[in-house]
Amino acid sequence: TGTQGVSISHRSPSRDALAAGQPTLCMVLSFGAALLVRTQQNLQQVDGGFETRNLLVFAIDARDTAFPADRVVGLCNDVLDRIRTRPGVLSASCSTMSPVHTAFEGRILGIPAPQPGAGGDGIVFANTVTPDYFSTFGIPLVRGRLFTPQDAANSPRVAIVNESVARAYFGDADPVGREIAFGSNPDPKRALTVVGVVRDARQSLRDTPPRMVYQPLAQILEPPADLTAAVRTTGDPATIAGLVRSEVRALSREVA
Repeated sequence: TGTQGVSISHRSPSRDALAAGQPTLCMVLSFGAALLVRTQQNLQQVDGGFETRNLLVFAIDARDTAFPADRVVGLCNDVLDRIRTRPGVLSASCSTMSPVHTAFEGRILGIPAPQPGAGGDGIVFANTVTPDYFSTFGIPLVRGRLFTPQDAANSPRVAIVNESVARAYFGDADPVGREIAFGSNPDPKRALTVVGVVRDARQSLRDTPPRMVYQPLAQILEPPADLTAAVRTTGDPATIAGLVRSEVRALSREVA
């Protein structure tokens, strides 16, 4: 479109070379596109540890805005409360991370010590989630229990670990009922009681699942300025994308 109205008054050898090379260029582009499609198809066959069908994931981001960070959790919950009542919506959740997410928070797990031969650098991923997170993403419970609304801000502090954390830090022992704590010199007063173990979920479809510790979003100590929301539907999730935008805008026009 940018060359409309432009005339060329002479024929250049380089133009002939370009014309001669076009079939090859098209072949290279077609081959590259085929590889991309094949890669996507292969990645779709990878078991990520969670259910990808009928899932809408979106961000609520108050960074660099006038919207108070300490109200982002409430905003996310309010948006999802409105969406949960709509036909075709099965479940919805808010979290600081989601599966196949490039940004993550790595923390040292100081209590307990890693099991001999566990390997790694002692770093685990930390994710804070609402109770419906695991059902929304289809991450199965292995043992113990999931979070409930009773795991509130003033309730005993709890955590759920994935199978990789259970193996690396507890070996063959059952982690449920045991305490964990973050930091190289952890404060026992800020320990978390493990209430459940869930299946591993990948953060990258090309890498092995990371060690993951989940905490209730209601018990987070520092309010996040951005969150990831997810909605599980009975059909094509794209049909509620417009609804999501309108509900967010109805509650706040400041956040992205």
